[in-house]
Amino acid sequence: RGSEVFMRSLKERIDSEKDGERFASEFVTRGGTTRSVRRRRPAGTRWKWGGRFIGLAAGAAAVAIVCLIGIIGFSERARRGSAEFAWIEESSLDDAVVLRLGENVPVSQGMQLRSGDVVKASMGTLPVGGRLIVRYADGTEIILLPSTRVRISGTDDGKILENVYGRFYAIVADQSEEGGMIVTTAAGASLKVVGTVFGMLCTAVRSRLCVVEGKVEIKSGGGTRAVREGESCTAEKDKPPGEIRTVNTAR
Repeated sequence: RGSEVFMRSLKERIDSEKDGERFASEFVTRGGTTRSVRRRRPAGTRWKWGGRFIGLAAGAAAVAIVCLIGIIGFSERARRGSAEFAWIEESSLDDAVVLRLGENVPVSQGMQLRSGDVVKASMGTLPVGGRLIVRYADGTEIILLPSTRVRISGTDDGKILENVYGRFYAIVADQSEEGGMIVTTAAGASLKVVGTVFGMLCTAVRSRLCVVEGKVEIKSGGGTRAVREGESCTAEKDKPPGEIRTVNTAR
């Protein structure tokens, strides 16, 4: 009779606590065995613990699936090389191409760009008029004029225009100080842009900057100048930026 009362009390404690094994060890100290507790545990209790273990296993499986999906997604992004962070918004240049992995791919409206692509706006001819617009997800636009090329690099948070040659205008959305936009020209000048509107004329020996809105910092030949709205500055190759001049930027 006493044994039945004790077992009923033990069942209630097991059902109300998370760790049944601890109470099984208590039973051992009273002259029983862990095996006898497990053998005598009512079927309802066994199903309850079985359900808990099944729930834990299902939860662990769900976590594993989520992690696997994340790993696959990360691997896919890595494989694409930060792909599809910008695209061709518009092009009225019939012979514009994107140099990608050594091949010239004809430009089309909506074409997704990848980090490392070189956009070439009619480099083989000298057309009159026309333009090509590269657009980023944050609204930033790079407007390339005929006979212009630029290498597009970076990610959504950090935009890089490398080895620019030709003429372009940029309407740059507000950028973070850590990210921003970096521009390097064929003549060796570099720009740091946070949020502004500006234009550039770049040759192999000269980089001319004109700022319409905001401020742009230009570096060249060990020198630096801050060019503000309504100002222009020219940097010769391997020389510090020249004097800042006032220009008419009315549009």
